[in-house]
Amino acid sequence: MITRKALLVLIVVGTVWTASLQAAPLSYVGKLAYAEGSADGILFVTGFNWLSSETTLSWKVDNTTTPGMWHYEYTLHVPDKGGLAADIQRVIIEASDGSSGPAFTIADLHSLASSPDGWIQGLDVGLHTPSDNPNLPRNLYGIELTTANIDPKTLTVSFDTDRAPVWGDFYARSYVVDGDFCALYNYGLFNTPESDPSDPPSDGSVRHHVLVPDSVSTSVSTVPAPAAMLLVALGVPLAGWLGRGRRL
Repeated sequence: MITRKALLVLIVVGTVWTASLQAAPLSYVGKLAYAEGSADGILFVTGFNWLSSETTLSWKVDNTTTPGMWHYEYTLHVPDKGGLAADIQRVIIEASDGSSGPAFTIADLHSLASSPDGWIQGLDVGLHTPSDNPNLPRNLYGIELTTANIDPKTLTVSFDTDRAPVWGDFYARSYVVDGDFCALYNYGLFNTPESDPSDPPSDGSVRHHVLVPDSVSTSVSTVPAPAAMLLVALGVPLAGWLGRGRRL
């Protein structure tokens, strides 16, 4: 016969197991570069000043930086040469457009930040077109971040959201000066019509894509079914059994 002490141990073990599953840390990193072979995938680059092995895009996505949320961080680095026509002015990070789930909106964006501090002076979540973004190969729905007077060679932008990561696209350009500019995007953005990989998130890159926010809100602390079932199977019946024991 199982003793009350043994049953209490089972409940404690089940609770600890559930907590450990809730807090399972997930972190993904990847990198694209202009120079083939020096990263996980390729950047397509236009504009002489960005045609360099120094031109790179890296990212990190995790569920530990901000508890209960997914944290996205992107770092773009370009060569230290040229004037404003070689300095980063705009980036677009693809997000869900509503075609296969709820569209990503400004309401889904939290703790938006940049380095250099204050670089983000414009924010627009929506559909972005080649007419407003030189050398963008097709329309792209996503998070557009723009500056007006800060001109870095290395830019980091980050934000939190409850949208889990999937594979998508990224675009960036410099200031446009008398028709002169540089631009880049992940090589996978060439694909028309849209054909982002459906592979699960991972380190590295899948077919020259980056990790971006999904269409569906996903709690990073959801209790997996086996753990929940363990607590239901053990906790509820045992609570009554233990209660009867206390009355004896």
